[in-house]
Amino acid sequence: GEVFDAHKHEALEMVETSESKEGTIIEECFPGYLMGDKVIRPAKVKVAKAPAVSEELQEQENQHQENQK
Repeated sequence: GEVFDAHKHEALEMVETSESKEGTIIEECFPGYLMGDKVIRPAKVKVAKAPAVSEELQEQENQHQENQK
């Protein structure tokens, strides 16, 4: 649920999902380590990504918007 921070995290994978906000960590694969404020090893994580819109769905949306004009 934490927001991805490239200084503290290493993204192993981007996962398409509509359940989590884009850019949030959905799974920690390997823990990271800090010494004080210094990152010793970044946490390796999977990060949420917005689902791709299919071309067919995008075309339907474009037609719908044109019809409303």
